[in-house]
Amino acid sequence: MRALLGIIRRTEAHTPGRRDASCRGVTAVEAALVLPMLLVLLMGLIESGNLLGNWLRLNKAVQAGARVAVTGQGAEAGDRISPIVARVSEILNGVDETDLDVTVCSYPGRNLDGVCLAGDAGDPCDTVEVTAAYQYQPVMGIMNNIFGGPITLTARDRKVNEPWAPCN
Repeated sequence: MRALLGIIRRTEAHTPGRRDASCRGVTAVEAALVLPMLLVLLMGLIESGNLLGNWLRLNKAVQAGARVAVTGQGAEAGDRISPIVARVSEILNGVDETDLDVTVCSYPGRNLDGVCLAGDAGDPCDTVEVTAAYQYQPVMGIMNNIFGGPITLTARDRKVNEPWAPCN
């Protein structure tokens, strides 16, 4: 009978519901190993969501700039580039102007095979292209080390100018 009681006591000491000092130590070690990986994963999710949001905002700003370009705004004054750049900057408010590069060029007619004329928004019925590049600074400092510094986001949109004057 004593032998049977000894076996029962040994199995009770190692039942899954029973927690002793050695189990608490194992739990602490497991948490110490898993927690940093979970934190890095969480930081990566936050940073990638922020990066995607900035890229989408840049695309929307370029589309808005191209819509301004096709209307012919500034054609009478001879400066069509300023309203386009202003519209892109307006959509991207809060972005440092030194990190943003907006370029406008045009293709004669609808032929995109030729050379894009830089610094020209084109004539009526020409194709205009608005491009913006933005130096995205990661929010979390550790991500700068992972990515090796700022990330260049680029967006481009092309549209055909409206005939605000007779087409060539």
